Amino acid sequence: MRDVQAKEAELQARLEDISYALKPENIERATAGVGSTHPEEVREQRRKQLESEKQRVQGQLDHLAASRASLEQAIAASESEVDRLRKKLDAADQAAIENAKRKAQAEGSSQTSQPYASPKPTPGP
Repeated sequence: MRDVQAKEAELQARLEDISYALKPENIERATAGVGSTHPEEVREQRRKQLESEKQRVQGQLDHLAASRASLEQAIAASESEVDRLRKKLDAADQAAIENAKRKAQAEGSSQTSQPYASPKPTPGP
């Protein structure tokens, strides 16, 4: 999830850079050093290049947004499953404790109900 968020932030920053570069004055500035007899064609080519990159970056952002939503659903499902399993384990532990108590009580009551055997004398040397 962190990787997706980091990539989204990176692409969002790139999208902002492209949007800034697409401003007419910035396209003019970027193409000012290019010598051409048709500077408007150079500017148009730069604008098309930036528009194309902007669409590509936006597509990647859309894809990452879908991935993030899918990951969030998977995480929620996993957390729900962990909670369910924890409750099941807690119930099993509680049942084991109750069974151990009953068994100890049953063993304790069966030992007290039987009379103790009196010790028999052992022959001496």
